[in-house]
Amino acid sequence: MAGMQQPMYGQPMPQQEAVSGGMKILLYLLSFLFWPIGIIIGAIYYGKPETKEVGKMCIILAILGVVIWVVCWIVMSVIWVMTI
Repeated sequence: MAGMQQPMYGQPMPQQEAVSGGMKILLYLLSFLFWPIGIIIGAIYYGKPETKEVGKMCIILAILGVVIWVVCWIVMSVIWVMTI
């Protein structure tokens, strides 16, 4: 603890990130690749004011993952039908 300066009484505490950078990357990847998990994670984090941005991004990535999956499925279906 030597070298760490304590804030004076009445002074605001230094702000720390609610979610670390590495955790954000992990949550974003999970949200994109496994969209049901992304929606659940997003709803949990969106409900807390300090992590609202992380929750919002998880929900957006989950929806984007679903849209890309649907587009790929449609394209592959059309290609398959054209080969018959």
